[in-house]
Amino acid sequence: MIFQLTLKKIRLKNKKKLDELIVKYNDVLYESMKISLAEDLMNLIITNRDDLDQDLKETMQEKREFKEYVIKQFFKNNYKPVTKELSSMTEEKIKLPKHLKSKQRKVTKIYPQESK
Repeated sequence: MIFQLTLKKIRLKNKKKLDELIVKYNDVLYESMKISLAEDLMNLIITNRDDLDQDLKETMQEKREFKEYVIKQFFKNNYKPVTKELSSMTEEKIKLPKHLKSKQRKVTKIYPQESK
């Protein structure tokens, strides 16, 4: 709710400028997000020593691959496709007045029979 109120306060001119800047710095922001997410996960694993083992330590030392995997899984777990929402939506049926309804006719094509 607070986020929605904040967005309403941003003027259209500023929204367009922010959109341009996000596109401009997208690669840097994406890399920054990967680093932050991987570091936060590492800190959580280290803090909760029960989750840490030797294999995981070795995996975490491969920083580039670790960051890529963490961000990929994070998006996978947090991405909500529109198709899931569509399945739960109700469909409203619209009734057209008779004068707007078209006359539907069954159209059949007659194909010549091929001789063998």
